[in-house]
Amino acid sequence: MLNDWLPRIEGLRCSLLDAAQGPGRARFSRLQRDFLSLLETGEFLVLGQPADPPPVRALIDQSVAKLTDRRGQIKGLVLIRIPTTTFTYGCFMVQGMFGSVFWFTDLHQGLLSLGPIRGPTRLVHIKGIPVGEGLGMIPAGVH
Repeated sequence: MLNDWLPRIEGLRCSLLDAAQGPGRARFSRLQRDFLSLLETGEFLVLGQPADPPPVRALIDQSVAKLTDRRGQIKGLVLIRIPTTTFTYGCFMVQGMFGSVFWFTDLHQGLLSLGPIRGPTRLVHIKGIPVGEGLGMIPAGVH
């Protein structure tokens, strides 16, 4: 069953790399829609295993702080890793807003979204660089 989803995960990886090369919110909005389309089926949701990689958690914290000017307000963070891939995704709540994130460990890149259930969503292209045993954030665009 996982093999059925690998091409879509790979497509998301390629779209992330493409979006990172060009300007504008449109590329990242399309990328976010592609990610959310993966979550529309329960089949994909049962493929993963709970994960809690501290570097990714730290990048989420830093990205949320960039969007909200606050730290430590993340509630209910759930991260899922898809076996045999470098893909991790998750969701969380911050100040009454819903957030989602996906991350490719091998690329040290991902996308975080944050917004009200109904309303405009802000997107952050997140990048990390190895720093000691963790990752440090590279400032990236808010879209």
